Amino acid sequence: MKKKLFSLEKSVLALLFLFLSACSSKTGWDYRAVQTKPIASNSANLRIPVTNPFNGLELQFLKGSFGTRAYLSVHAREIPSQANDPIVIVVDDQSYSFATTRMEGGQRLLLPEEATQLLISALSNTQKVTIAAPGGFSSVISSKKFGKLYRKFEKVKVCEADQVED
Repeated sequence: MKKKLFSLEKSVLALLFLFLSACSSKTGWDYRAVQTKPIASNSANLRIPVTNPFNGLELQFLKGSFGTRAYLSVHAREIPSQANDPIVIVVDDQSYSFATTRMEGGQRLLLPEEATQLLISALSNTQKVTIAAPGGFSSVISSKKFGKLYRKFEKVKVCEADQVED
C-alpha cells in the first residue's frame, strides 16, 4: 500500500511539473516567416509574447501585402473601449501618446504608422521601451535580439497590395 501511494505521489508530481512548465510563457522575441513562390503569399511575424497574462501586452509586427503593421494584444480580458484613452509609449524617459484602432473582440489594438516606426527605431537602437494601454495593461519591451530578428523580418519580400493579382 505504501509503495502504491509513493508511486501515485510521483505521478502526481510529474503531471504537476508538466502542467506548470506548459503554462509558463516563453520570453524573448519570436520570429516566423512564410516564403512562397510566387511571393504573393509571403508574410513575416515578429512578436514578443506577453510575460504577464493578466495585465501584460504582447507586441507583434506583421508584414504582408498590406505592408508592415504593429499590434498590441492582451489575453485575460478586453481592453476597455474608451475612445479618448490613447496608448502611451515611453522610450527611455520620453513619453508619446497615440490613438489606436481597437480590433473586433476587444483584445487587440492596431497601432498607427507613427507608433510602429517609433517602436522599430527605439528597439533597433536598444532603448528602454514601456507600453501602457487603457485598462491597466502595460509591458516593458525587451530590445534583446530585436535588431537581428528585425533585419530578417525586413528581408522577407512581399507583394505590395497593388501588385497582388485577383
